[in-house]
Amino acid sequence: MRLIGMDFIREIVETAFITSRLKGLRRVSLLLIAPVGSGKTSVATQKTSKFVMELTDLTGVGIYKAIEKCPEIEFFIIDDLTSLSGKKSSVKKNAESILSALIEQGVRTVVSPSGVLDFTALPASKGKPVRKGLICGITDRMVSDGRGWWQKTGFSSRLLPLAFHHSYTLQEQIFNFCFECESDAFEKTGKFNLRTSTVFVERDKRFLPYMKLVVKNRYKHLAEDGPYRLAKMYEAMLRAHAVLRGELVVKDEDFSFIEKMDKFVAFSSSCYEVGDDKKKHLVVREI
Repeated sequence: MRLIGMDFIREIVETAFITSRLKGLRRVSLLLIAPVGSGKTSVATQKTSKFVMELTDLTGVGIYKAIEKCPEIEFFIIDDLTSLSGKKSSVKKNAESILSALIEQGVRTVVSPSGVLDFTALPASKGKPVRKGLICGITDRMVSDGRGWWQKTGFSSRLLPLAFHHSYTLQEQIFNFCFECESDAFEKTGKFNLRTSTVFVERDKRFLPYMKLVVKNRYKHLAEDGPYRLAKMYEAMLRAHAVLRGELVVKDEDFSFIEKMDKFVAFSSSCYEVGDDKKKHLVVREI
C-alpha cells in the first residue's frame, strides 16, 4: 500500500532532513500533528535512509546507545511522543532533558539512573556536544489538551509544528484505494541520501524583506515562543529546499515552498480557535 495525497508533507520532511547539511544553520526538527491514521509515521519513513532511525519507544540510555551504535544517524523519528508517559518519573525526565538538548544546544554529559552518560566521549561527537534532528508525531487532540510534557517543558516550541488532516476528497480517494489494493503492507518508495559534507546556499537580496513579511503576521502571537526561533527555522528550510531541488542558490520555487508550508505551521496562538465547548482547539489545515 502506498501513500496518497501526502507528497507535500513528504517534501517538507525531506527538506528538514537536508537542513542537517547546511553550513551555519541548525537543523530543523518537525512535530507532525494530525488525527490518528493520517500517515504521520509513514510519510516520515516513506523512503529508506541510513541517516534516519525510527524509534517506537525510547529512553535516555537508549538514545545514547543508538548514537553510539549508529553514528551516521542524523534524525530520529519518534512515532508517538506519549510513549514516555508510562515511564518512571526519573526515566521520563532524563529522556525529556536529552531530547530537548539534542535538537538545540547539544548534549554533553547526562547523569541518569543507570550512571553517567558522556555524549562527548562518543567517537562520532569528536569531543563536541551531540546534536541530532527529530521528526515527532502527535494527534491534534493531544495538542489541544495542552497538558502534555512536550508543552509543559517547552520542548514543542523547539520543533517546527505542522498540523494537517485529510480533506473529504482525499479521504474518499484513500477509502477507494484501500479496497482496490491487494496488500495492506506499507511500501517503501526508494532511498533518501544526504550529502556527506555540509554546503552553503546563497540567498539573494529578496530574502530579508521576504522573511520579515512571512513572520510579521505571527509576531504578536509569539511572545511565549519567540519570533527569532521561527525565523531561523524558516531560513533553514528555505535554503535546504534549494538543495532538495539540486541547486545551491535560493530561487522563486523555494519562496513558494515556504509560503505553502506556512499554511500548515501551528506555531502560535493564532492557530487556535475557541470551540462550542468554550475551549481552545488547534486549527488543522486540509491537504
